[in-house]
Amino acid sequence: MIGVRVILVRPVHDANIGAVCRAMKNFGAKDLWLVSPKAKLGFDAELYAKHSKEVLAGAKTVKTLADATKGCDLVVGTTGAPNRFRDAEFRNCMKLSDLPAKIAGAKKPAIVFGSEDSGLTAEESAECDFFVTIPANPEHPVLNLSHAVAVVLYELYRSKAKPAYALAPRREVGQLSEFFGEAVDKCGRVRDKPKVKKAFNRALGRASLGKEEAAALLVAFAELAKRHK
Repeated sequence: MIGVRVILVRPVHDANIGAVCRAMKNFGAKDLWLVSPKAKLGFDAELYAKHSKEVLAGAKTVKTLADATKGCDLVVGTTGAPNRFRDAEFRNCMKLSDLPAKIAGAKKPAIVFGSEDSGLTAEESAECDFFVTIPANPEHPVLNLSHAVAVVLYELYRSKAKPAYALAPRREVGQLSEFFGEAVDKCGRVRDKPKVKKAFNRALGRASLGKEEAAALLVAFAELAKRHK
C-alpha cells in the first residue's frame, strides 16, 4: 500500500482518469483528488477504470490545488518540461529515482499532475515544494497523463524507502519562509527581494527539513524578528 495522494489538476479526458484509477489500484494507492476537472467522469472513465471503480467512486473533486493539498505535509509537482518556465521554480526538479527517499519521511505526501493540454500554471507550480521529472526521449519528453502516474507510482511501490526521520509540517516550513521574507523586507541593501525570497524557498524545498530542525530554526528566526522590530 502506498500512502500517497494523487492529484490531477484540470484533467481533460475521461479515459485518462479511468486509466489513472487502474494504475493506482495496481500499485496500492487509493487517495485520488481532482481539481476543477474538465472531464465529465462518464462512461469512458468507468470503462478504463477496470477493476478499480472504487478508486474512481472515492475520488474527491475540489476547485483549487490548495483545497486538494489540505492535510498534506509534502507536495510534489510533476513536469515533463523542466525548462518550460524561465523562472527558477523548476530548478527544484529532481530525478524520479530520488523521489522515494525524498518523501519517505512524509506522513501524507501528495503528487500533483497537471492538465493534459497545459500542465500546471506558474501559480500552481509555486504551491509545490519541489518537482520531479521522468527521464524520457528529449525529443518527446511529455508522457500521457495516466502513463506518468503509473511510472511515478511504480517507482514508489518498487522502492518503499524507509523514513530516515519525520519531516517538518508544511505549516512550520511556511512560518520559516514568512520569517525570512519579513527579514528580507527590512533589509535596505537587498535589491531584488522577490528573487532572494524565491531562492530561500527553493532551498527549503530541497532541504526536506526534519521536525527538530524546523523547530530549532523557528526559535532562532522568532528571536531575530523580535530584535529587529
